[in-house]
Parts: sequence; structure tokens; C-alpha cells
Amino acid sequence: MDGSKLPGATVLVTGSTGGLGREFVRQARARGATKVYAAARRDVDWDDPRIVPLRLDVADPDAIAAAAVAANDVDVLVNNAGGGGDPRC
Repeated sequence: MDGSKLPGATVLVTGSTGGLGREFVRQARARGATKVYAAARRDVDWDDPRIVPLRLDVADPDAIAAAAVAANDVDVLVNNAGGGGDPRC
């Protein structure tokens, strides 16, 4: 797979509700991903059926396990979560 293109790929973006995360989701779609899991600690309406909201707190082992089951078809992971002042990160 060409590094600048994601034809037919399924992408998971963590931290998808922030500015950079939203841009990663947008770029994945623009580069040909057929499905993008938009993972975040809160729900967001994406207005695009190809973008699948996924509730995920990367500091919670149970949430990580549930997300791994729900998104078991991922080809590319963009790990954008963490940092934001949370002492657990």
C-alpha cells in the first residue's frame, strides 16, 4: 500500500474529536479509506456512514479490549490519543 494512499483500507483514529484527530479522520477518507473508526471518549455525529464512532478511553484496559473486538478489521492505526493534561497518560 502506497504511504500516501489508503485505497480500500479500514483505519482507526484515536483522539478523533480534537482538531488534529478530526483532520486525521478527514484525511483517511480523502485518501481512499472505505471505513474509518473515529475513536474518542465521547460520542460525535460524523454525518458520514463510512465513519464509525467508537467509544474508547486509551487509559481504560476494558475499553481497549472492547474496542479491539468491535474494530477487528483495522488495517491502519493512527494513535492520536493521550497527552491533553490527563495524568493517566
